[in-house]
Amino acid sequence: MNHKTKEAYQQLIPPRYQRAARSVKKRILDEFCAVRRYPRKHAITLLKEPIRVKKKACQKRGPNPFYQDEIFVTALQQMYG
Repeated sequence: MNHKTKEAYQQLIPPRYQRAARSVKKRILDEFCAVRRYPRKHAITLLKEPIRVKKKACQKRGPNPFYQDEIFVTALQQMYG
């Protein structure tokens, strides 16, 4: 399995694990540990916590840089470059 396939698998298992009965959870956990090669305790932690959606990168905070004119950039490059 490549990395993307393993990530997709890891996204699909937690809802199934959370809905399952105790006897079924054991089999799901064994399968998950075998595929991902995680220790059982770490796998339980991953399967119990809610699925996080990755946030998009936000804009950089703070004021806009004021050295954007080509005159300033070339002068600064000559001084420090």
